[in-house]
Amino acid sequence: MKKLYAIVLILSFGLIVQSCKSDDNNPVQPNAKTYDVIYKLSGTVSEINKIRYLSADGDTLQANKKSPVWTYQWTKKGNAGQKTFLEAVLLGQNGELYLEIIANNNSLVKDTIDGLWNGQVTYSRGVTLPY
Repeated sequence: MKKLYAIVLILSFGLIVQSCKSDDNNPVQPNAKTYDVIYKLSGTVSEINKIRYLSADGDTLQANKKSPVWTYQWTKKGNAGQKTFLEAVLLGQNGELYLEIIANNNSLVKDTIDGLWNGQVTYSRGVTLPY
């Protein structure tokens, strides 16, 4: 009987210790950070045939037949892993196109794209915003 009592006591103690163990399956997320994001296109090409970009809500938007000086800005509280995306399509264009993605006054992407006078150039860049 003493053995049975000891076994029950040990098992009960183990169960109590196990139930007190902390399983952190939902780690605390850092506070949302406000991002001020600017997409910029400029250059010496005569026209940007298509521009695709992500809005603050993550929607893909499109603009067609734009001058080579184009900007889009959004400000929003972001989450860890917030993404940006900017794509430009040039058709039969000579010259260069400058693509820039800026977040909170820091240039995250700054690229130069050469146009092709007899072809199509599609260039896209995406960045996960620093948290």
